[in-house]
Amino acid sequence: MSEQHIPTMMYARMDKRTSSVHPSTQPLFWRHRRTAPDIRFAGANPTIPIYSGIHVGPASVPGLNDSRNLIERTEGVLWAAIGIVETLERHHGNSDNVLDSMTADERLKNILLSTKLGPVTPYYGVVNGICECGKPKTEKHKPGKHPRSGGWQGKNATTDHATITEWCRRYPQSNFAIIAGVQSVVLDLDIRPGKNGVAEMEQIEAAAGKQLPRTVTALTGSGGKHLYFAVPPGLNSLQKPKNTNGIDFQRNRQGVIVPGSLHESGNYYNFAPGLSPADIELADLPDWLLSLMRKDAATTRTATTGLNDIGKLFDELLKIGPPPGSLPPGRLRPDEIVMRKMKTVPMRKYPDNRSHSDSHWAWTLARNCCHHWDQYLRIWKESPIRKLPDTKCGRASYEASILEKAFLDQKQQWKNPGKRPVEDTPNPPLAKYMRNLEARTETPRSPVSIAVVQLNYKRPDLDDNGIARMLNATGQFEKPITREHVKHIRYRYRHLWRTG
Repeated sequence: MSEQHIPTMMYARMDKRTSSVHPSTQPLFWRHRRTAPDIRFAGANPTIPIYSGIHVGPASVPGLNDSRNLIERTEGVLWAAIGIVETLERHHGNSDNVLDSMTADERLKNILLSTKLGPVTPYYGVVNGICECGKPKTEKHKPGKHPRSGGWQGKNATTDHATITEWCRRYPQSNFAIIAGVQSVVLDLDIRPGKNGVAEMEQIEAAAGKQLPRTVTALTGSGGKHLYFAVPPGLNSLQKPKNTNGIDFQRNRQGVIVPGSLHESGNYYNFAPGLSPADIELADLPDWLLSLMRKDAATTRTATTGLNDIGKLFDELLKIGPPPGSLPPGRLRPDEIVMRKMKTVPMRKYPDNRSHSDSHWAWTLARNCCHHWDQYLRIWKESPIRKLPDTKCGRASYEASILEKAFLDQKQQWKNPGKRPVEDTPNPPLAKYMRNLEARTETPRSPVSIAVVQLNYKRPDLDDNGIARMLNATGQFEKPITREHVKHIRYRYRHLWRTG
């Protein structure tokens, strides 16, 4: 039997020339990891691997008369077999955290069990790793993680088993999600490149010297966990644990994918053994963890009310003033002008994302109000965007967060651009006529212009130099007024100018 029958990687391990350390003296774990066999699978859902170059059996081991050589080669074959088993487990998902197959009855059972955690709503599913909606995967669009229709937080979310069963029949590939914050809240321990929420929670437990109580737990398709807890008091004053990257706190009517749904990786969400709603009740978040999740005083401006009365919330927002860090107010315009400006802003700029659309409208309103907080709240309260049939407005917690964040994030204010030259306009004669008409009706605004025009009205006999000298003598202006300055004002407001 020639040496070509020996697995390539195994032969390299057994050849003394490939290492300065004799194979028999190397740690077994190190040797096992170095000698993983070359395995290829046939088909998308492999059941039988193809092992390249591995022949197990006495006939495949040359040099039988050399006992030491036989022992080394036999040991290598055994470790290669262990590597094969582990590789099969990795490809088939046979671990405690991953489930790559689920029957329709098992899927329906898991989805119906999830109604004990909150209202359930249908999401788009995943087919061959692609979202059912047909849109490609992006940073903001994740396959199988967005609702099928509007009203998913309200009229299209239910705990009725008959309705959910009909959804499963109508949308056999659909994923499902619960609405968090109604009957439960969720600690989402995410695992993805650069994030490991499970490890972060273990570190938090180790630092506190305590462990989370046993509660309903779901294993996600990516290998993470969803820990479900009863809704705590003061929910709006809580956030995810501080200084964490892979842990999210799902509350305030956010959608959370439930077991029975398919992840884009091809693995199913499923309940951890013995930790489904049928096996265990929802636990309360422990006090030691709540202390790490409470927001700082500066960030709980509107969370102290606990009310869902928009009128009272607006009164409170007006009383406490704009959020710290926002721009100072600029020029104040009449409400009618701002509302006319807002009529050109689309109320559903992002049709598939109402929250994003509401934020964009509020963000633009902050700009057009030039950061006048009272005007901003007053116009938003009467705005048509709050009266749309599919609106999410009406909840104090939602509108408060939208308003404050948009006001704080807006770093621009409405400023009138400079006028184009008349010859650059589409209709120069009309532009010239309109500007002359505007000039004949314009009134002075700046303090200097007002003072110059008023002094001219009282003393029309004064020339430009005389007006400048008299105003400078009063000392009411920081900068001296020149003859050229008065000349410019006289020309601009010539329709108001009196001559002696």
